[in-house]
Order: sequence, then C-alpha cells, then structure tokens
Amino acid sequence: MAEALIKGATDSNLISPTSITASDIDDDRLNYLNETYRIKTTRDNDEAVASSNTILLAVKPQQIDKVVSSLNKDDFNSKIFISIAAGVTTDKLSRLFAGETRLARVMPNSPALVGKGLSAIYFSSDFSKEEKESVTAIFSSVGETIEIDESLMDQVTAISGSGPAYFFYFVRSLIAAAIEIGLDSDISTKLVLSTMEGSSRMLDVEDKGPTELIEMVASQGGTTEAALDLFEQEDISDIITRGVLAALKRAAELNLS
Repeated sequence: MAEALIKGATDSNLISPTSITASDIDDDRLNYLNETYRIKTTRDNDEAVASSNTILLAVKPQQIDKVVSSLNKDDFNSKIFISIAAGVTTDKLSRLFAGETRLARVMPNSPALVGKGLSAIYFSSDFSKEEKESVTAIFSSVGETIEIDESLMDQVTAISGSGPAYFFYFVRSLIAAAIEIGLDSDISTKLVLSTMEGSSRMLDVEDKGPTELIEMVASQGGTTEAALDLFEQEDISDIITRGVLAALKRAAELNLS
C-alpha cells in the first residue's frame, strides 16, 4: 500500500520524489523503491521521521508498538502521523506517542494499487483545514476518499477494506461454475472478467440502482430468474450479511489486542 501511495503521489505530481523518504529493513526493497521512483531511502526510521513533516506508518498492526516505541519523540508535536495499520485505534497510537501528536487513521483498500481505491479517513481534533486537505490529497492520488468518525472504522473495514476479497471470491466461484458446465478455463475467465467489468461500469453510468439493474436483466421465466430464485431460496443475501458481521467482529477483536 505504501508503494501505491508513493506511485500515486509522484505520478500526479502531488509530491516530488526527492521529498519522499522510505524506511525499511529490507535493502532489496529499498533499492527497488529508489530505482523505480527515485525517492530517498534509509534503514533508519528516525532519519526518515526527522526529514519529513508527514509520516505514513505503513506497518502491520502487530509491529506498530515496536516501531513507534523505538522512535525519537523529541519533535513529534510538529509532525503529522498517518496510520494505515488495521485495527490500531488513535487512542492506542496516542498512548504510544505520549504527546500531542496529530494523528490520522486511514483504511484504504487494495484497488488503490490500480488507482481505484477508496480510503476512509479519520482525523484527530487538532487538524487544521489545510492539514486535512494535505492528507486527503495523498489518498486521493490513488482513488476516492471519505472522512468518517473513528467509531465507524470497523464497519468500513468489514465492507470496503475486506470487500475486494468478497468480490474476488465471487469471481473465482463464477469461473469455477463456468468450467463445471463445460467451458474451458480461458473462455470461462474471459467471460466472467468481462462481465464483471461491464456490470460495474453500468452501475457507474446508469441512473439506476442495483435492484433496477437486476430487473433489467432478469426477464420473467428466464434463465437469470431461475438462478436468482435459487439464490433467494438458499438465502445468499443472509450468508453475505453474516460474513460481513464475522469480519466486523474480528475487526473489533483486533482493536482490543
């Protein structure tokens, strides 16, 4: 995700590559980032923080304590920290930083890798309008953004954070079904991917919601209606809801860990 943001910010000329410093323990990764995006790199987190006004914490949740605790906190009050660590609340981050640090918590999703992401952003109360706009611009470089209350972050995680995997799961299942009824793998994949792309585009450009679009496709007594009737009998909608609730429950558990 950090690389996606580097690419988006530099490709859009939002941030000059020479203004970005990436810190990592993997030399191969640092060499790749330097050669690909011409940014500065270091293995020293303190060096990266000292040279920046805005710091993105793009680490796994289980690493956040170690990373933040090891930083030199002398000038934190003058900086903005953005966390994309899933399940790590700003209350926890505030305790780790032990100061008046301005914190933004963001839940991006994987389509940011292709410039079609959605990032939900929560800002602590001490952000100015200009600072909010600056942070938002970074994530707008890889897709759309919405500002939310932090109390909704788990719900957002269960929908848009995990949502791409739900979509991929359905695509995989539909491809498997196509193969099951006699189509070869290449044709199955082409049919499904093209259908998903076109259907998504219809949702985007048609002045109709999903229910109306379903009715457009499903003629009475036809093939589509036969499939949809089975989905209703098996209560697929309820299964999807229960899956989202399972994701929501797990997000809440991560917040407590």
